[in-house]
Amino acid sequence: MQSIKNWINQLFDPAPKRILFRVDAGRVIGLSFGHLYRCLILSRIIKKIYSCETIFLMKNYLEGVNLAVNNNENVIKIKKNEKDDLFLSVDKFKADYIVFDLPYDDLDLSYFTLLKKKGLKIIFIDDCRFISPDVDIILNSNIIASKKTILKNHIKYFLGIDYFIFDESLLTLTPIRKKDFLNIVITFGGSDPTDLTYKVLRVLLEKTKKDKKWEKIYFYVIIGSGYIEYVEKIDILIKHGYHNFQLIKNPPEIIPYFLGSDLVICAGGRTMYELLYLKKRFFPIASIEHECEVIKTFLRYKIVKHALLKWNKHSFIKTLEMIIEHEK
Repeated sequence: MQSIKNWINQLFDPAPKRILFRVDAGRVIGLSFGHLYRCLILSRIIKKIYSCETIFLMKNYLEGVNLAVNNNENVIKIKKNEKDDLFLSVDKFKADYIVFDLPYDDLDLSYFTLLKKKGLKIIFIDDCRFISPDVDIILNSNIIASKKTILKNHIKYFLGIDYFIFDESLLTLTPIRKKDFLNIVITFGGSDPTDLTYKVLRVLLEKTKKDKKWEKIYFYVIIGSGYIEYVEKIDILIKHGYHNFQLIKNPPEIIPYFLGSDLVICAGGRTMYELLYLKKRFFPIASIEHECEVIKTFLRYKIVKHALLKWNKHSFIKTLEMIIEHEK
């Protein structure tokens, strides 16, 4: 993996003046918050380098819009017709670049050519579709992107883990950890629509209750801004648990917890790449089908030794016991 400073000038050539980000986030199956986090990082970096303006066009999922606004971004909310709102926003904002970071399989690609005819440069950020619509640049940091992406001559490609977007300024943050404990961080993204946090937590509390040795493990349970429906359920579960579980609600930055960790339990998305960048140990659990192939590749390349391709509480605790035993 390499620094974004080594390649961002190739991504934005010529230098941008006004960039419109078309991205969504929310507690929706298959969406989550990873796309928005990535765009927020990219926006911060390019504004610092180019002194350009950015604006975000988003579906009106409250949790996602609020996160963008809280990160000092201007947001236009899509009202009814996405295509009309997009073209209207492009004209009103006078955008010269547009960045698409959307996971939808049924994404309408037909108007990309029309946008290019208006003189816009289009950057298409992909994760798991491996397609090549009519755009100028495709950025896909998926570990299997180079193998699976369909290439076209007129498109410039940035494929593979070397092009993972990470904000290096976060490396200067002070690690957060509990002294004299084995520190394990549990995080399943900004929203966790498959409730893996709650499932993992119940198993861990039960294990700690039965095995006093586990009281020497400190668990940071981190939940994001999209945990609207069941945050109280998690809170109650921890309050009835043990002193070695701490619930962290929507921290301003998660990286300090990663930096201080001995192990992170996470899903199979963006967090894995962050931890790989930080050279930290992690135990991924697939939260959705398309994460399975990526996790299998991480296993095959020996980036991780242990993972789950689907949730199973017995396999989870058995695997975690093996990992912890290795840490001793």
